[in-house]
This record gives sequence, structure tokens and C-alpha cells, in this order.
Amino acid sequence: MNHYFRKKKWTYGLYLVFVPLSCMASILFALSFQPVIDTALSGDLPAFVRASLGCILWGVLDALGLAAVNQTKFRILASVKINLKEDLYRSILSFDYQRFCKENEGSYLSILNNDVGVLAQDYFEAKLMVYRVVWSFVVSFLAVSALSPMITVILIVIGLISLLIPQILGKGLTRQQEEYSARRGEYIARVKDILDGFLTIKNCHRFDYFEKQHQKINVQTEESGRKNSSKMYFATWISILCSYAMNILTLVTGGFLVIAGKMSAGLILSITQLSGGVVAPLEQVPALLSQIKSVKPIAEKCQAILCYRPDESMVKGEQNSLQCQELSFSYPGRDKGLHHVTKSFFPKKKYALVGESGSGKSTLAKLLAGCYHKDDGEIYYPCSFVPEQDIVYVPQDIHVFQTSVRENITLGEDFSEQELTEVLKQCCLVDWVQSLPNGLDEVLGEKYSCSGGEAQRIGLARALLRHPKMLILDEITSALDNKTAVQVEQNLLSQQNMMIVMVTHKLNEKIMQQYDEILLMQNGSLQESGIFEQLMEQRKAFYELYQTASPAQK
Repeated sequence: MNHYFRKKKWTYGLYLVFVPLSCMASILFALSFQPVIDTALSGDLPAFVRASLGCILWGVLDALGLAAVNQTKFRILASVKINLKEDLYRSILSFDYQRFCKENEGSYLSILNNDVGVLAQDYFEAKLMVYRVVWSFVVSFLAVSALSPMITVILIVIGLISLLIPQILGKGLTRQQEEYSARRGEYIARVKDILDGFLTIKNCHRFDYFEKQHQKINVQTEESGRKNSSKMYFATWISILCSYAMNILTLVTGGFLVIAGKMSAGLILSITQLSGGVVAPLEQVPALLSQIKSVKPIAEKCQAILCYRPDESMVKGEQNSLQCQELSFSYPGRDKGLHHVTKSFFPKKKYALVGESGSGKSTLAKLLAGCYHKDDGEIYYPCSFVPEQDIVYVPQDIHVFQTSVRENITLGEDFSEQELTEVLKQCCLVDWVQSLPNGLDEVLGEKYSCSGGEAQRIGLARALLRHPKMLILDEITSALDNKTAVQVEQNLLSQQNMMIVMVTHKLNEKIMQQYDEILLMQNGSLQESGIFEQLMEQRKAFYELYQTASPAQK
């Protein structure tokens, strides 16, 4: 992930330059304390004034250097977060449907929000700090060594003792960081799940039950955060104790050297100021490296997303039809959802996929659309097909974005008003759009929302506007009244240059007679196929399904 530093090359380069300059300014500022104290003790006023002005000058330069380092660091971290989020977001959107469904939306939100924040702080910022701390150690060590080798040895000993602490605490910090990240992801996912079921909770009056669920996971998450903070602070607390020991021993040793006439009082103050630059890095570098190591699982999780590449293994045949051969598919932990389905689908033809719930209709539709990956068998697509353009799948549950009706249909693409008007007519949306105060430009959200049937027709309009060669529809009229459903299906069946595969529970005789072929799925297998009249005359599975259908389905 180090390449994210180089996304902002100039700022990163400035940071690499500012850090050593800032460290040198800090050294000179610390050394400027000596003449101030020594001239004050000697009573030499002019020399004291000159030394004080020099100290002020170096102090200002040190402060400016520190500000420059931090401002460039903030810019680098902002750039890292922006680019990492964009890359993760782009990669997640490139997932196929089956890969996307391996995690819930809450997990992806947690990755984009929580995990990116953790990586920015505990990985990228920590790496920048390692560079800064190493420079601080080098210049401080050289300065203190030149002033007092004896005190330098004492400082190194204290620093080496402090090295043991991160080594002891490192594994525990890693485990706690993993647990805390997992808890936060679980919290977001669970709360989203509860809020998505808001209406169910209200209607069933189950506030207390879900409040207890929230309380439980909230306490678990924050308790995990407390333990994480406590362990991090314990390591810091040990470092503070080492700093106390360093200051005391430096002052005591320096005092003896002053009494022996080998050092001035001002020099003690300068060395005390410099000693932090020697001991602190010996504590900080291992701590920072442990911090970087502790987020390795999070970094690997994000890296796995970033490295994802869509499956481009769509097999094209030499024919102009779509052919399924011995197609099988199973859901994880369940029996097979589809068993050895063999079937050909021809251009411009209209197919109805019917059957009881759980018979495999939607599974077959998703496999044809490329949402799922087959377990066995093969799908041969027409040689002229470009999947991203020529195959469009419309699910039963349509997401409506909180934007205008126009943008919900066009999804940001440019279409003429004539094209939009024609699609609105085909989807029976004209009256609804005209009823909105701003028509197509009305924003859907809190003030104006749409029903399930209107949402389904918006989803259908999105698909028709793109003129695919193959349109796969999964219960797209399930939320419509019978009159509107019949009109929408008739409009679909009138599409001359489009292959349509319609998954449906509705068995309206007038509509069924217009399909070129009806495919009956049963227990994951293709049980029967044919035109409506033929299937009714055979008096087999389709006949029984039709006879037992409710009036609402007809």
C-alpha cells in the first residue's frame, strides 16, 4: 500500500525534506538554551540579550519547521484516505453479484469508514512518524554524543530497556485491534439490519426486543474499544516512566559534572532537552512498528478487495443463440439450486420462467445474467454479445436513489426527452410522473417517495432505455395491480429486437399465450417447456400449476 504515498508526489517530497530540516532546527533551538542560562548566571547583560534573541529566532524556526512537517503530513494522509476510499469503492462496485453478497452492506460501510480511518492512523501515519523519529534520533544522538559521551551511554541504556515493552505487548495489541475492528463492523451491520426493519418493528411492537439487541452489541463494541485504548495507553504509560527516569538521571549526572567543573549549568538544560530525541525514538520506533503490524489483518482485508478482478470467463459460442448445457449450481451449505439444465434461448424470442417458489426460476435467471457462477456445465453466449451492454438483469426489489426521477432512470447518462417519454409510456409511468410537482425533475426522498410498483417500473425503464439484446426480468410486475401488470407485460412482449426472459408467478392466459416458450422449473430442474396451448393439452405439471393458481395470479 506504500504506493498511496506517491499519489501526491510533491507533498510527499516536501515531507521528506522538511523532516530533517525540522529536526536540525530543533537541535539548534535546544543548544541555544546553554548561552542564555550561562550568560544569565555570569551577569553579562549584553551577551544575555544576544543569546536570548538567538534562542527566540531558533524557537520560531523550530515552530515553523514543526508546522510545515505536520501540514504536509495532514495533506499526505488526506490524499491517502481519498485515494484508498476511491479505489476500494471502485473495486467493490466491480464485484460480481455473487462476490458482493458474501458480505452485507454494513461490512462494506465499515471498511470504507472505520477501516480506512484505522489504516490512515495506524499504518500510513505511523510510517511517516517512523521516518521522522529516525531522523530525530540520528541528529539528537550526534549532538548529545559530541557534548557528553557519558550521558549518551546512560540514555542508550534507558532506551534499550524501553525496547522490551512493545515486544511484550505487540501480539496482544494486534489481537485487540482485530477484535475491535470486527466489533465495529458487526455493530454497523446489525444496526443497519434493525433500521431496515423499522416498519416491521413498529407494526409488531417489538421495541424492547430490538433495543436489547442494540444495547448488547453496543456494549460489546465499546467495551472492546475500551480494552484496545487501555492496552495502547499502558504501552504509553511505560514509555512515560522511562522518560521520567531519563530526565532524572540526566539531571543527576549533569549535576555531578557541573560540580566537577566539566559542564556548565546551561549545557545541562540543553542536553536534557536533547535527550528526548535520543531515548524517545528507541521507544517510539518499536511501538510504531508494532502499531503497523497490528493493522496487518485490516490491510490484508483491504488489499484483497483492491486486488479483486472480475471474472472475464464468459464463453462465446459460434452460434447466434444462448445455450445452457448441463448447467448446475448450488448455494453454500444447501442442496443444489439447479440440476443439469440444458436449454437454448434464441434472439428476439420471449420466454416465461414459471414454477413454484424455490423451484429455481430466479437462480437460472441470475446465472444467465452472470450474477452467479455456475458449478458445472456451461453457458455459451451468442457470438455477437457484449455482456456489459447487451444483457440487462432487473431484480424484483428495485433500489430508488434519493435523487430526481430523471437521474433514477438515466443514471447520469444522456438521453433525449423523446427517448425518456417513450420509455415512460412503455412502463406506464406517464400519469405518475405528471402528478409530481416537478415531473421528471422531482427529487425522490422524504417528501416524495414511490410505491413498490412505481419502483419496479423505474427499474424496468432503466433497462429499456439502454436497448439490450437480452432482457432478464425477475418478478418485475409482482408489486403491480393486474391491469397495470398486463399492460406492462404486453408492452414488453411487443419489443421486436429484444430477447426477453421473464420470471413470473402471474399466469394470465392472455399474456401466457403471447410468449414464444414457457419454461416450467421444478425442484431445480427444467420440467416442461412449450407454448401455452401445448402445455395445457399435455395436462402435466404446468397444467396443475395453472389450475391451482389463485385468481390474483391469473
